[in-house]
Amino acid sequence: MNTRNIPFAVWPFLILLLIAVGEAAAKYDVASIPAPLRENAVAVVRENHSRFEVSNESRAKLTERKVITILERKAEGMADLIVPYDSYKRVRSYKVTLYDAQGKKIRDLKKDEFTDRSNSGSSHYDDARILFTDIYVSQLPFTVEMEYELEFRNGFFFFSWYPQDKLELSVEKASHTVVVPRGMEFRHRARNREDLQPTVSADNTTWVWQLESLPAIKNEAYMPPLEQLVPHVLLGSSRFHYGGTNGNMSTWQDYGKWAYELTEGRQTLPAPTRARVQELVAGVEDTTEKVRILYEFMQSRTRYVSIQLGIGGFQPFDAAMVDRTGYGDCKALVNYTMALLKEAGINSIYTLVFSGPFRGDVFPDFPTKAFNHVILAVPLQQDTLWLECTSNHHPTAYLGSSNSGRLVLMITAEGGKLVPTPAYNHAQNQISRHLQARILSTGALEFTSSSRHTGARYEDLLGLFLQGAGQQKRYLQQNLGINNPEISDFSYNLQKTRVPVLEEVLNVSSSQYVSRAGNRILFQPNILSRRNSVPPVMANRTHAVHISESALYSDTVHWELPAGYTIAHLPEGLLLDNEFGFFQANYHQEGNQLTYQRTYFSRKGTHPAEKYADFVDFLNAILNADRAQVVLAR
Repeated sequence: MNTRNIPFAVWPFLILLLIAVGEAAAKYDVASIPAPLRENAVAVVRENHSRFEVSNESRAKLTERKVITILERKAEGMADLIVPYDSYKRVRSYKVTLYDAQGKKIRDLKKDEFTDRSNSGSSHYDDARILFTDIYVSQLPFTVEMEYELEFRNGFFFFSWYPQDKLELSVEKASHTVVVPRGMEFRHRARNREDLQPTVSADNTTWVWQLESLPAIKNEAYMPPLEQLVPHVLLGSSRFHYGGTNGNMSTWQDYGKWAYELTEGRQTLPAPTRARVQELVAGVEDTTEKVRILYEFMQSRTRYVSIQLGIGGFQPFDAAMVDRTGYGDCKALVNYTMALLKEAGINSIYTLVFSGPFRGDVFPDFPTKAFNHVILAVPLQQDTLWLECTSNHHPTAYLGSSNSGRLVLMITAEGGKLVPTPAYNHAQNQISRHLQARILSTGALEFTSSSRHTGARYEDLLGLFLQGAGQQKRYLQQNLGINNPEISDFSYNLQKTRVPVLEEVLNVSSSQYVSRAGNRILFQPNILSRRNSVPPVMANRTHAVHISESALYSDTVHWELPAGYTIAHLPEGLLLDNEFGFFQANYHQEGNQLTYQRTYFSRKGTHPAEKYADFVDFLNAILNADRAQVVLAR
C-alpha cells in the first residue's frame, strides 16, 4: 500500500484500526496467560460466558461462548465443541474459530467439519442427537473459540454451573447469567466457595455469577472427586412445565409427585402374562422367594435398550409394550417388574438414583435434576430388597457398586422420599484365594488356584465370565502377573446368592517363575496377589487422601518344596493395622510344606493431605512384603 497517497485526515482512523487489530491478535496470545494459571495446567479457559434466558415455564434459550487454549496434546479433547440436543431442544447456531500461539486467527471451521449424528449406540432407540467437532492442530499451543445457541421449546430444567469441570484445567474468566421473567422463582446454592454469590438486578430478573483466576486442580493419586473440590453453583427449578405436564421441584416430595404421575396407569399386563405370573408363584408362601422368581422371569425375557423418547426420557413405556417387545430402558424395565410384582400382590417402589462410580450431588434440602437411572425397591416387613432391572446377570437384591451407598428418591403417591441404599464394604467385596503350588525338580512352577470373587470384585470378573473360552484364556495369559504362564485348564461358576459369588479355578504352570543361583532356588510365595506399584512420594501434597472403597483380599498358598532342599531364608511376617487399612502376612513351615497366608483390606475414608506420606509408607510396606522371596538351598 502506498501510504503517501492516504489523506492526512484518514491517518487517525487507520492508527486506531491497527491498534484494535493488534489488541485482538494479542488477546489470546499464550504468552499473556498469567504464570499461576499455567502451573499444573494442560489447558486454560481464557473466557467462558454462558447465558440462560427464560421466556416462560416451557421456553428458554442457552448461549455459550468459550475460549480455551490447549497447552499439551493430551488436552486436545477439551478443544472440541460438543452440543447434545433432542426434540426438546434444538441447536440454533454454532461457530468455532482457531487461533495460533500468538493469538492470530488461523481460520473458522467449515460446516463439513462439524459432525451431527445420533447420540446413541446400537442398542438405543431415541431422538437424542449430538453436534460435535474433532479438532486437530499440528502446532501446540493453540486456542479455540467456540460458541453456540440452544433453544428449549417444550420444557426445561435449570442446570448447575461448573466453570472448572476437569482436572489440570485453569480458568481466567468465567460467568453464568440467568434471566427469568418477573416473578419466576428458581433456586441456587454455591458450593466449595462461600463468596460465589450472584449480582442481581433491581427487578430480580437477571442473576450473574462470575469467577476469575482459578488455578488448575492438580491430578493426584487417591484424591477426592472433582465436584468436592471445584467451585460451582447448583441451580434448581421451582414450578416447571415439561412435555405438556406441570410440576414443582421446590421439594423432593413435590418432585416425586410429578414423577409418580408419569408412571400412573402404565402397569397393565396382558392376560396371558398375568396368568403366567400366577402359575410361577402358585404355592410359594415366602415373599422374598416370589420376588426372586419374578425378577428372574423378567431377566429371562427382556434386554436393556436405552430409550429417550416420551416426555423427555422421564416417562417409562407401559408394561404391555415391554411384555410384547422384550426390551426396555431402565424406566421401562423397572415399571414392567413393578407390574409383575403387583400381579403377585407385592408392592414395589419406582426409585431414582444417580448411578456410577461417583455418588453425584444429592442434597436433602436442595432438589435438582440429580438422577440418571431408575432402580426398584421392594419393602418387606424386616428388610427392603433392591433390584437392578437392567442386568440379566445380577442376582435378586444385588444392586451393584454403581447404585450402592447413596441417597435415592423413592417415587410414591405421597411424593418423593430420600432414602439411602445399602453400602457394600469389605464384608461383601472380597477375593478369597486358595492355591496348591509346587516346585518341580526342573525348577518349573505348577499350581492350582481356587478363588471366590464377591460383591464389587464379582463385578470386576463378570465381563470375563461372559466372554468365550478363547478370550478368557488370552486374558488370563496376559493378566496373571507371572511370566510365560501355561494354562492347562480353567473354569468359572456363578452363584446367584444375595451377594453374588463368581468362582474361578485355574491350573497353571510356568518355567520362568522360579530363579536359580547356584544350588539355591528363589521364589515369591505370593503368586497372584502382589501389589506392583504405589503412588509417588510427594513433597507438597495438595489434596486429602481419599480411599473410595473397602475390600478384602485373602490368600492362602500351600507350597510343596522340592526334595533335597531346605529353607535357607524365610521372610519375616508383617502386621499393619491403621486408619488406611489392615495387612498381615505370615509363614508356617512343616516338613517340605510351606504355607503362606496374606490378608489385606482397605478402610474407606478421607484423610488430611498431611497423612499422604504415612499412606504411601503403608502401601510401600505392603509392596515390599509382597515381593519378599523365600530362598531354598540344597
